[in-house]
Amino acid sequence: MVRKKKQPVQEVPIDKVEDFMLQNYKKIVMVVGACLLVFVAVYTVRQIMAVSSAKADSEIGTTETKMALGSANAESLAAFKALADKKSASKNYIYLKAGIIEANNNLPDAQKTLSAVNGELGELAKGLAYDLGARETDPKTYITSGNMKPLWYYRAVLASQGEEKAKLLEEFGAKYPENELYDMVKRWES
Repeated sequence: MVRKKKQPVQEVPIDKVEDFMLQNYKKIVMVVGACLLVFVAVYTVRQIMAVSSAKADSEIGTTETKMALGSANAESLAAFKALADKKSASKNYIYLKAGIIEANNNLPDAQKTLSAVNGELGELAKGLAYDLGARETDPKTYITSGNMKPLWYYRAVLASQGEEKAKLLEEFGAKYPENELYDMVKRWES
């Protein structure tokens, strides 16, 4: 057998990555520096916003506590409602809490304040306004779509008359037979 002659291979130490790095060193440093600068700027802005949000939350809590301890008056409630502009994410909570405080202190604007509540707390505010005498809220609308259906059934039964009352009471009993509100209204109606 004949052996093949080995041809000497000349090794060239060219590494493509090293070559790229050497040719584009300044560009790479600038891109990495810019990315770092953007990251630091975004982080700083987020921290400033978090501090501002925490300060607004603290102010809301402090004002709410002061009013709950008995120092609620028209001026303090107006200042509390003004906090809704500072933190719009808490607007519904602020108006609900202000409405509750107004209702507890027999202030006249409770129903108006509660009508400004929307979103997840809207049903709770509508229920409280209904209990305070706001009759523009129809309990039957919340029987099918509300989260507090037994309470709305209870209110609907109490607000209805005649055959409609009997029908609602029967429906209420079929859907929530173990509910205490059903037991109470059934006792009253029998």
